[in-house]
Amino acid sequence: MSDSGNVLISVVQHISQIDAPEQVVSLISRQLKSYGASGSDEAILGALENALREGRRAVLFCRYAQPGEPVAFAFGNVCSGLESGGDYLWLNELYVDDTWRRRGVAGELLDYIESWARTSRIGYIALTTGTTNSAALELYRKKGYDLDSGPWIDKALLQ
Repeated sequence: MSDSGNVLISVVQHISQIDAPEQVVSLISRQLKSYGASGSDEAILGALENALREGRRAVLFCRYAQPGEPVAFAFGNVCSGLESGGDYLWLNELYVDDTWRRRGVAGELLDYIESWARTSRIGYIALTTGTTNSAALELYRKKGYDLDSGPWIDKALLQ
């Protein structure tokens, strides 16, 4: 876990590295519910175990108020792409607990992720967010993200 001043952020690339896994799962559960998705704690833990097993390139960033108290997380996958000319980070999720919003937590987590990506020789970050999520849109605009690059299009294959 990195301690920069009073900011505790961990980079998790294997399930065994999660500090306070039950609290992290609870935070993820709150995030899923915030946009109408659901999942039991067991299903969330199973998804994390799958994503963070040996040989995968998923990464979980956890921001803690203090050890054992996660207040924000981001989850992504390192991918390779032709347009990016190498590796890029697809940031699937970035979430800050309601009680920690409007304190700069999302911005500091995003700054940390960008620094980690540069150090990891990842040259590009891609993500999507809701068009009505004005706080997220403003954060990404402020951090220099291109908001005009188009919509995310998808199709569910397994349900």
